[in-house]
Parts: sequence; C-alpha cells; structure tokens
Amino acid sequence: MTQKQAGLSDDWPNTLNPAVLDVIKNKLGFTKMTPVQSAVVPIFANQHKDVVVEAVTGSGKTLAFVIPLIEILLRRKQEYKKVHNIGALVISPTRELAVQIYDVIVTFTDTLNLFKPILFVGGNKIDEDMRSFLTDGGNIVVCTPGRFEDLLNQKSINMLAHLKTLEVLVLDEADRLLDLGFSMSLLNIIKHLPKQRRTGLFSATQTDEVEKLIKVGLRNPCTIQVKQKGNANAQKTPLALHNYYQNVEPEKKFYNLISYLKSHQSMKIICFMSTCAGVEYFSKLVRLFIQDTKCLSIHRKVKSKRTRVYNEFKSLKKGILICTDLLARGIDIEDVDCVIQYDAPKLASTFVHRCGRTARLGRQGDALIYLLPNEDSYVQFLALNQNVPLSEFDNQKIKNKESFEKMLNKIRALALSDRDLYEKGIQAFVSYIKAYSKHECSHLFKVKELDFVGLAKGYGLLHMPKMPEIKKSDTVSIKFIQDLDTSKIPYK
Repeated sequence: MTQKQAGLSDDWPNTLNPAVLDVIKNKLGFTKMTPVQSAVVPIFANQHKDVVVEAVTGSGKTLAFVIPLIEILLRRKQEYKKVHNIGALVISPTRELAVQIYDVIVTFTDTLNLFKPILFVGGNKIDEDMRSFLTDGGNIVVCTPGRFEDLLNQKSINMLAHLKTLEVLVLDEADRLLDLGFSMSLLNIIKHLPKQRRTGLFSATQTDEVEKLIKVGLRNPCTIQVKQKGNANAQKTPLALHNYYQNVEPEKKFYNLISYLKSHQSMKIICFMSTCAGVEYFSKLVRLFIQDTKCLSIHRKVKSKRTRVYNEFKSLKKGILICTDLLARGIDIEDVDCVIQYDAPKLASTFVHRCGRTARLGRQGDALIYLLPNEDSYVQFLALNQNVPLSEFDNQKIKNKESFEKMLNKIRALALSDRDLYEKGIQAFVSYIKAYSKHECSHLFKVKELDFVGLAKGYGLLHMPKMPEIKKSDTVSIKFIQDLDTSKIPYK
C-alpha cells in the first residue's frame, strides 16, 4: 500500500513523453502534480501494475489515469494503427462524467494526432453509436457501463474482436458505479476483456462491493490512499472547504434559500435537491424570484438537454445550478464557490461527494446544508460517521428585504394563475415525502416527525395533497386558501 499526503508539490516526471508534458503544462496549465497524480502516474504508467486508488474528491484523479493511459498507448502505437483496435476502455457511472473525461482525453489526442477517442453514453441511439464506430473507429473508448454492455450484445458489430488489443481498463468512481446497480454489467464487460491488461480502479471511498470488484477485475493491485496534509482526523472533505449547517423551520426553508442566493449573486452555486420533481419546481420558483442571475437545472429525466445545460453552467462566471445527485460525483467544475444541500442526501457518503463540487484542487469553497428541527442530530452523525465537522451558519449576514409572508403569498398567487406551477408544487412535495420515507438514516429522518403542514406551506401549496404517508384526516383536509376550486386553475 502506498500513502501520500495532499499538497501541490511534485514536478511532472521527465520520463513522460515530451508531447504529453507539453499538453499538461501548456494546454491544461498544470505545472505541478497533485499528490494523487504524484503517487499514481509513475506506478500505473511504468510498473505494469494494477492500481486501486482512494483519494478525496477534487484531488485530480482524472489526469492520474488519463496520463498513464496515453503513455501506455504511445509506447505501443504500432499496434494501434487500425482505427478499430481498442487500446483503452474508460468506464464512468454517468454521462456527464464520461463527457468530462472524454474532453480531457481529446485535449491529448488532438495534439498528438495519433489516437481516435470515441464516446458511448446514453441519450444517443445505439444504431448511431454503432455507425460511428464502424465508420470512424475508436482506439480509446469512454463509456457508461449500460451502453457499452449493449454494444457488446449487438450482433451487427463484433466488439469482442476489437477488444483483443485492449491494454488499459479504467473504472472511475467505482463505488458510484456499484451504487447505481451496474455490478452485473461490469462483470459482464470484464469477462470479455483480455487478461493481460493494466487496470485502474479509482474512487473516493472503498466499500465491500468495491472490494469484491477488485478481486474479480484486478490482479494483485497496488493500493494507493492519498491523505490530506494536516488532516489528522481523516476528514473526508477538502480542508479548504468551509462546511456549515443551518436549522430552518419547514415553512421558511425556501425563504432561507432565496435569501442566501440573493445575497450571493456574484457566486457560482450548485444546489442539490433530493428528487427530480423538486428540481423542476424549485428551479422554476428561483427563476421567478431571482431574475438577475442565470438559473439552470439538471436531473436524470431531462436526457436530451443535460449535456448542453452542464456545459452552459461550466462556462458561466456566476450563476445557479439546481440538480439531483446526478452531479454529486466526479464532476469537475473548478470555479464553483458554494454548494447548498437543500435536502439531506439519502446516503451519508453522498454528503461528502456533494460538498466536493467546490473547494477543488486547493481552492476555497463553502458548503451549506439546511436541516429541519427534527434533523438536528444529523450534524453529530456526520462528524462521527463521515469525519466531517460542521459549523453553524450565521444567518445574521443574510439580508432579505422581502418578508416571508409576502413571498409565500406571491408563490400562491403564481400557483393560482399557472396550473403547471401548481401541479409541479404538488409533485415536488409528494416526491420529497416519498424520498424521505426511504432515507438510509431512517433513525434520524423519521417521516412521522415531519411537520407536514409547515412543509406544505413552505412549498407554497394551496392545499394539502392526499397521500398514504400523511394519515391524519385533519391534516389532509387543510386548505391554505378557502373556497379553493383547483379545477379552475388555468394553464398559462
């Protein structure tokens, strides 16, 4: 096992190909290696060893495997003159992360003009992917596991024959791959790959499922753990990150969010919600209340425009991105100033990954989570379970000229005039309660302790929805607006 402490220090080794060094320093602008790169690159590129790498999010893992991958293929370039010979396969859990990795690889291949990278992810028709590969080929494949498994099963394209030349396999965000249920797909892919290959498994956390995958897919690997300098307590979030929590009353949760966003309009902020419906509803409300700042939204159901929205947010100097945990892992947007966790994540480990979208590569960053009165013990839980200490947020610094009641009345007035907004509010509330009932920390997040009426008010609902989780008949019958006939609410 190799261990290394964090801190930008080491120069890039002169043993790297001069053209690769030129891309790193002049195209990408990295003059020094991060600790994970310093520990991984020499071993993975030169020592013919498989590697299992565990490092905190934002530590530079992508270049830690892209550089060895390119180096290995450069040394064997004579065998990859045919465009259909696959030399490297990189598997990523999400389309957004796969696109990000592909873009980094393209920076090298465009300069070197030697290898053809290709991207296989969901959102495109599989026939289009097959035609693209058959026409243009691909020496370096970046993919999501489901899509590549689909290609392996296509009879019209003999992908197995093209994999015989494979030299490098990379499994990025391996624990996330398994969290998303891709274990069978991964095992099916791995069994078709050449045994004589180099494999790199990269992750922010190691789990029992990851250990099983290591036993199946890697041969006597070198384990590399990168520790943060000065982090004696093994804190899992970057030390440059300021982690805060704020206790909020359920009816004032959105009011607090708007207050914070209005006070930080010069920042680039990612806000995480627990459900797709929540993203849809609250992003629409944020755009109504904050019109001077660009507000974008992403979740798994908007497949057609996810990449466009993601790239647009990356290009912004300031703005707001409201999303689900689709973007909680691996996504590298270096200039994010703050992460807000509007809802606590279902998995405690996801808390760390959400926070890791800011304070990347030594930058300063803030993270804030809103907690309801019944959730206050989550602060102590995170300190013990994830080694993440949180400080209480000082709300005195936030100024909102608009009163809570005025904001609430404005939301209801908008819902009364827009059936789409009214229905989105109901869907967001119902999906939030259902997600809450399935929380991993059910001993802390108890549905029966929720203030349903307060939450519904905070969502700006016109009445309480009927659903099994809300059993009290007096609660179900509450109308926030008297003599309400929702059937008369028009569509805009």
